Amino acid sequence: MRRSVIIFATAILTAMTAGCGGGDGSSASGFATCSQADQNQRVFEHMQSWYVWTAFLPSSIDPEAYASVEDLLDAITYQPIDRYTFVIPKTTANNLFQRGQFIGIGITTVWVGDRLYAGEVWPGSPADDAGLVRGDELLEINGTTVASIAASGGSVSDAFGADAVGTSVTLRYVDAGAVEHTPTMQKALVTMDTVRFVDTFDVGGSTVGYLNFKAFVAPSVDDLDDAFDLLRVSGVDELVLDLRYNGGGYIYVAQQLASQIGGTITNGQLMVGLDFNAQHQNQNQSLYFNNPSNALDLNRVIVITTGATASASEMVINSLAPFIDVVTVGSTSYGKPVGSNSWDFCGQSLFPITFVTSSAAGPADFYDGFPADCAAVDDLTHALADPAEASLAEALYYVANDSCSVTSERSRRSELARLGAAGRDTRRSPEDMYRGDMH
Repeated sequence: MRRSVIIFATAILTAMTAGCGGGDGSSASGFATCSQADQNQRVFEHMQSWYVWTAFLPSSIDPEAYASVEDLLDAITYQPIDRYTFVIPKTTANNLFQRGQFIGIGITTVWVGDRLYAGEVWPGSPADDAGLVRGDELLEINGTTVASIAASGGSVSDAFGADAVGTSVTLRYVDAGAVEHTPTMQKALVTMDTVRFVDTFDVGGSTVGYLNFKAFVAPSVDDLDDAFDLLRVSGVDELVLDLRYNGGGYIYVAQQLASQIGGTITNGQLMVGLDFNAQHQNQNQSLYFNNPSNALDLNRVIVITTGATASASEMVINSLAPFIDVVTVGSTSYGKPVGSNSWDFCGQSLFPITFVTSSAAGPADFYDGFPADCAAVDDLTHALADPAEASLAEALYYVANDSCSVTSERSRRSELARLGAAGRDTRRSPEDMYRGDMH
């Protein structure tokens, strides 16, 4: 399981890097160089100290036995539970978490069975300039067919090539009119609007807010404030929170979002508890809801989820559920009730799982994700924020009727039949999941 291209299905703490070693780690374990063997040994010792599942680590390693830190992590992490620990270049981590940026052509990909589609296209990105739109079907990436990736269980990220500005990407895709296109693009630094859409709908005389939220990163603070200012002024009675492509991020942003939903109803209540291993119990924390001035004070929230809804997104669901009615629409979320602190070394950032979480209802154990209360497809034939799009339409139906639609129940039975007894799609490769499927 390769982790070098992971971007962000993690719930992480801020202002905690120093508590995890800090700096570049060049002398933290007595090593003077950044040779591969030294990096392997240093990372292993850090894992022995901070990893939440230390009991499952080997007592020692041969640091020269691993060609990379990724290979080391593949060998020592707690499997099959730990799908989450990863290492990425420090610049990649800083770009994403501090600036809301990533290097790519600017699309989010979505699997539908063994077919791959553009789920969203970032405005102003190379993909946008080339004319791609949501719903276009990708047939080939840099000469590798999507069919061969699906058949082999290969990596979409690998097919897109190196995450470097200027890397060429040639796609073969068909649009909604069955017209084939083969543009060549160069990867660029893409800036996300973390709040993609904010809107309101009139449903049976109630004003329903809609918020499509992409990532829990530093720029999200202002983006969420602007969105909730608008929603509060609009006098919304209900909220549909669209987290279908949100892979997670900072816990303090999750605390902000959850508090802006609950307001006076949840104010002062326990939002999340963080429990570290026996060596670091002094780091345990309890975080509480607050009451922002633009909070909506809602008794209910409808959340749109998919298998790409992970970590901090799931934390918002889990933390609000003891206090207000949380209804999920779409498909089963990813399943990540644990979190990380980052540690920098030799130009890289390691994100080991360092704590487990809990809510006011008790320990969090949603490793299999949250199943959708009302099943609905991610409807690629309609734009996001279009009330006719299947998941949003199902959410609005629930607001109007306090129940799932008949169409939803048919979707649920079809989805269960497709996924089998496991009840969820496990074919997505881990690196694409962590990356948020952004390319």
